[in-house]
Amino acid sequence: MHYYTKSPIGEFQGIPVFSQNDEYVENYAKISSDHVAAITKESDNPWIEPEVWEEMEVGTLRHVLNCLRGSTNTVRILDVGVGLGRLLERIRSSEYRNLDLYGMDISLPYLRIAHSKGFNVVMSKIEDMPYAVEYFDIITCTDVLEHVTDLNLCITKILSCLKPGGILIVRVPNREDLSAYLKPDYPYHLAHLRGFDEYSLELLFTRLFNLEFLEKSPGLVMENTPLIKYRIPIKGYNFFVRVSLRIIRHLNKKLYRRIVEILYHPTAINVVLKKHLSISKLCL
Repeated sequence: MHYYTKSPIGEFQGIPVFSQNDEYVENYAKISSDHVAAITKESDNPWIEPEVWEEMEVGTLRHVLNCLRGSTNTVRILDVGVGLGRLLERIRSSEYRNLDLYGMDISLPYLRIAHSKGFNVVMSKIEDMPYAVEYFDIITCTDVLEHVTDLNLCITKILSCLKPGGILIVRVPNREDLSAYLKPDYPYHLAHLRGFDEYSLELLFTRLFNLEFLEKSPGLVMENTPLIKYRIPIKGYNFFVRVSLRIIRHLNKKLYRRIVEILYHPTAINVVLKKHLSISKLCL
């Protein structure tokens, strides 16, 4: 098709496949298979509290809708790491109708679900990006860059299919404690491979990839000891903070939310970036 630069190497249940099966793909197929098996009527993701996932997605969606405001022509949107297709569902359910929606992922268990929702999806690593150069107006990439093995190559590939003047919206975990992924009993060989904060993210995209930084927004702020802003080297300090917050939450939930926002960094960070008109040669 005209939006591919190469032919797929295969097809799975109507989904074009562009990447060979390897250890990396099998690792994430295992993660996604376990996730899909754990989905219940009450929750699409038993691993993440519903309000956390909701806040993360709504925050990203808000940026997408801001970019769509005033658009009259058809807008092509690619979701890199489409997963279950939840973000594309939210975009499709918005007031905007002139939308051409695409998704890519390496996990066929996810892609089967996204495909069943009517989305145009492909199985591909970012490194094997199959889409035509400068094809998309908006690209979203949420909870993906912390997983990839070659960060700079993946960003280059993503930017190659974004139009000059196009918008890239990225969401990553913020100041994450990565020690859990090194524990001997952690069930997957690969998961999150690097951490980010708002400064490293802005430096990465503006200084290395010459993108225009438009805005950023935090994800949900919640009690999370590794994300506490003010650390005091006193034994029992964290316990004291948690107990105090429990009491405040019982007495005044509004005050509790305000104090939590003061004490803790957000769990995720969204950034919105614009590709300069002259960046094309850099990305090819």
